[in-house]
Amino acid sequence: MTDRAVWFACLLSCCLASSSTVTPPPTTLYNDVLKSPPSPPPSSPFDSFRHDVSQIGSITSPITSGSKRDSSYSKLWDNADWEEHCAPSLARYIRHMLRWPHSTTAAYVMPTVLVVSIWSAIVVKVVDVYPNLLGSLGGGSGALGISLAPILLLLTLKTNRSMDRLLEARKTWGLMTRALRSLMGLCCTYLLPLDETNGGSSATDCTLLIGRYLSIFPWVLKGTLRAEDDEELIRRVLPPNEAEWVLNSPAKRPSAIVVRIRNLIAQQLKEQEQKSSQPSTVLTIGHLQMEERLCDLETSFGRCYRIYTSPIPPTYTRHTSRVLFLHLLLLPLGLVGATSVSPLLLILTCALTSYVLVGIDEIGLEVEHAFPMMPLQPLAKRIQGEILNQVILVKTLPS
Repeated sequence: MTDRAVWFACLLSCCLASSSTVTPPPTTLYNDVLKSPPSPPPSSPFDSFRHDVSQIGSITSPITSGSKRDSSYSKLWDNADWEEHCAPSLARYIRHMLRWPHSTTAAYVMPTVLVVSIWSAIVVKVVDVYPNLLGSLGGGSGALGISLAPILLLLTLKTNRSMDRLLEARKTWGLMTRALRSLMGLCCTYLLPLDETNGGSSATDCTLLIGRYLSIFPWVLKGTLRAEDDEELIRRVLPPNEAEWVLNSPAKRPSAIVVRIRNLIAQQLKEQEQKSSQPSTVLTIGHLQMEERLCDLETSFGRCYRIYTSPIPPTYTRHTSRVLFLHLLLLPLGLVGATSVSPLLLILTCALTSYVLVGIDEIGLEVEHAFPMMPLQPLAKRIQGEILNQVILVKTLPS
């Protein structure tokens, strides 16, 4: 029975090794703008703004998602995704089991499961050769059962804290989306009409420049959080002098963008006040509302950067890894002392236990680094579209 168990462990190890090398094929979803024909040269500042902002998707890297074979948090869900996710339990379990070979978490966990399975087979073989060791290993399963409770507590606390970080990051991007959309609408409402009544173009140029900055803000923030190069994006969307200023700014680029937008708003409001014979209460209220949105942008960037630069204390992660490693190391030694456990069942038990525990630890580690998991590319593209829509709506209002 022992030789068959060792043979089964070797077979299991080969299967785990082959499955651990399976990586889900990346599916590249290019933006629609790449497939559209080139637009004609812009004939007005508004057409130029619309053309440049619409081309942001072709400048940035294409949207890369995980395998289409399973659901993912790294994309924006629609009704079809929710219907599949909320399927009846039996259908959901069958689907998840069939897609198991394509799981990225399983691919990261399987090497550890492979090592634990080989180690269990070695323990079984050694005990078979030296049966006298069984007496010294008796009662080990009870001790391991006692140590399992604090390990599960460590994994649970770490996973919960990682989920808190992910949810906070997602809420922060929601706050930023609202602030960007609202700020663009306020600028169009309080600046463009005043400029049109006076017959000038300075307010229009200023508002469209603010729109350019707002359009690239989520992309620049994404580049900061993922260490991506956004220089080409900035140079393509902003005027040359503005792009040079942002690229050479000593501050983080999202902070520099907020400073520049605040300066542009203040300059334009001062010009409007100078043209008016008396102070305008409407402009004052609008200025306060725009300042609140700018504060929301600063808050959003501050929260995201705090999450990015402040992980869960590494001491906690190191302690959990060491305790979990020792538990898996001693697990076959404790189980082999139990006379009711067959060698084959021992190897299977150790492999399953390692997959469950190491899988929980791996999920907590993946979720802790929130921004690679989040759908920042489609989120930034959606924000860019909403900013463009704000300008279009104001320009096409019925008279």
